[in-house]
Amino acid sequence: MAKAKPVKPTKKHPLWEGIKFWLRTLVSNDACVEGKNKPWYWPVLIAILSAVVAIIPTMVQQFTVNAANFFESGYNLDYDNSLAAFQKDFAGITSKIENNELTIDGDAWKALCVNPEGKGTDYWGYYYKVPVTVKTETPSTDSTSSASASVVVSKDTWYCGLAVYYTNEENAASFAATRLANVLYDPNYQLGHTEYTTYSTNLMVLAKDGAYLVKRVNGTSSSSSSQGSAIAIAWNHADFQGKSLQEITAAKDNETVLHAWAQMLNKGYNSTRITVGWTYTGIGFAIAIGSELVLGFILWLVTRGKRNPFRVNNIWDYQKVSYWASFSPAILGLFALIPAMSNFSMFLYPMAYIIRISWMSMRSLQPAPSEE
Repeated sequence: MAKAKPVKPTKKHPLWEGIKFWLRTLVSNDACVEGKNKPWYWPVLIAILSAVVAIIPTMVQQFTVNAANFFESGYNLDYDNSLAAFQKDFAGITSKIENNELTIDGDAWKALCVNPEGKGTDYWGYYYKVPVTVKTETPSTDSTSSASASVVVSKDTWYCGLAVYYTNEENAASFAATRLANVLYDPNYQLGHTEYTTYSTNLMVLAKDGAYLVKRVNGTSSSSSSQGSAIAIAWNHADFQGKSLQEITAAKDNETVLHAWAQMLNKGYNSTRITVGWTYTGIGFAIAIGSELVLGFILWLVTRGKRNPFRVNNIWDYQKVSYWASFSPAILGLFALIPAMSNFSMFLYPMAYIIRISWMSMRSLQPAPSEE
């Protein structure tokens, strides 16, 4: 009778076993708790990978910003007509961009603008007045009429739809901030037009280093809290150098003035887009790593109870548990790529992560039941 050959145990590859365990941690909190016994480099790698995945929506959102949408999406709030008028009136003024700086002939600018407050040349502004008809209704004074009646009076007037300022010293955004700081700086007030404060006023500052444009919310008060979308650009794009502002914003064949300005914004925003993109990426990465560290510390705190069997584990063990649990929330954070959820790009990952850790602390790391 032949001897039975011993069956050799199948050798398991450690990498494949690690991948299978990682896949388990995506859905199992118990597997994450088991992960405290795994080598330290696996959970650390997962934590870093989770943080990278978590910041993808933020990177996509910031590095794909199209500054042209400032004009071309939603309401442009009179920018189309006001920029065309400004382009026409500004045509005869000497301007040039050299070494990333804009210079404009101050005397010619002063001749084009008005100075409603008697201040220095920097405060002289170009104001585009939008014609509007205002209807007011007053009770009738006719006593012979038995029924109540009213009289509608129409009045042709205007409001300031665009105010353009030029400064060769201040930063464009800083100059705009002082202009929006108080309701009395609103162009309608400056021009003595204080009775129609419900109309919006667009604002543009042309400065040495760049430009700052504000699209005000229509139909609100003139206070600084009513400021709508704003954008800041720089004159450091290669296509701007050696050219006048008129050349840069000149409309080509079959192109509107608004579109030409929109293309200028997109080029001028390029360096800002990169700076802002990396800044937000760094902030998002810091939030992700910080969440992993803090939630690991919280897991250690909640297991300090006398009846909790997991109190024997140290704080580093729970850091590893937290790291193992981080990847599935990071995947859920990718839902921020959906346009409707883009405003939550930085916070969707921490929110999903907190929910998972909270559930884990209540189910997988719960204290032992008390003896009766």
